[in-house]
Amino acid sequence: MEALNPDDLVFPSTKGSPRSPGRVRDQLREAQQGTGIDVTPHDFRRTVATQVARGTTLANATALLGHADESTTSRHYVQRIHVAPDLRVVIDEVVAQTSEETLSEGKGE
Repeated sequence: MEALNPDDLVFPSTKGSPRSPGRVRDQLREAQQGTGIDVTPHDFRRTVATQVARGTTLANATALLGHADESTTSRHYVQRIHVAPDLRVVIDEVVAQTSEETLSEGKGE
């Protein structure tokens, strides 16, 4: 058995060469038909970038993707982990309270 080389292709073509991006997209689309799943190669790229950035550093993810600037990787590829809380309920309460105050002020005139 041959020793594994970390530079070997993960999904080589039948000839052992890199697959063309268009063929990868076509094969992925074909594999997903009828499954209700909609995943693109770009989704995989974002997932890997996020995992590398979280597991090591943003600089490593940037280098892996071949970006010159960490801000590009951060903005477009790494999933944010700090999400603002859902404040719709609080805003609805403030609007309702303000409306009630406005109505009661108008009744006193």
